[in-house]
Amino acid sequence: MTSFLERACADARRRVAAGYYKLHTGTPQKGTKSLLGALRSEVSVIAEVKPRSPSTGQLRTVDDVAALVRQMVAGGADAVSVLTDPDHFGGSTEYLKAAASTGVPTLMKDFVVSKEQIDFAASAGASAVLLVLRAYKLGHAEIDLKEAIRRVHDVGLEVLLEVYRREDLKEALVQDVEMVGINSRDLEDLSLSLERARAMLSEVPEGERWRVVVESGIRSHDDVKPFLALGANKFLVGTALMTTGDVAAAIKKIKGG
Repeated sequence: MTSFLERACADARRRVAAGYYKLHTGTPQKGTKSLLGALRSEVSVIAEVKPRSPSTGQLRTVDDVAALVRQMVAGGADAVSVLTDPDHFGGSTEYLKAAASTGVPTLMKDFVVSKEQIDFAASAGASAVLLVLRAYKLGHAEIDLKEAIRRVHDVGLEVLLEVYRREDLKEALVQDVEMVGINSRDLEDLSLSLERARAMLSEVPEGERWRVVVESGIRSHDDVKPFLALGANKFLVGTALMTTGDVAAAIKKIKGG
């Protein structure tokens, strides 16, 4: 049985081949906003525009991305993440452009398997690109990890390098990346465990924890507290925001307000 990660990367390669990203790509521009530099709050939140989830299904109809991003910022979001994968998350390349146009530091979240996607992120105005370490480790991408990181930096953007398996953590920490993401969700079987994420965080050297972004499963300030106690204060939050009527209020509560 193929894993979710393998299927998602295969779909990403198909989108690249079909010109999904190239159709929207202009000349890559040097990034001007730092995502990491924006994450300076005691509880920093990257709020995610995610219309659909593979594990939950449809979460929200997104008609006006810029308006949604403004609501997120009003609630205290420090940055935004935008899904551009239409197959599994209901994302769109146009969503990324709209979010970046607001001036908020923006992360392109997709299964990045090609330089073409990275060039698109730059031309769309993103600040950073998410790379999934195991996509490269397991050979699901058209380029290798170091090549992908180098390309992201060449176009002036930052890297959030995501891991969700303990055995990949050390490898992630020695890469030339600005941020390391610890995903509570395993992208191969879609299981979710905040406890597993906390155990992984405890293995990160204390001097490195400031650049860790905790991803998935955060719904309240109570979920945040154990990670804060371990020295991580950056959180990517999607489903909890996409399923609430008041996005700004939900962010305020997660931040402890």
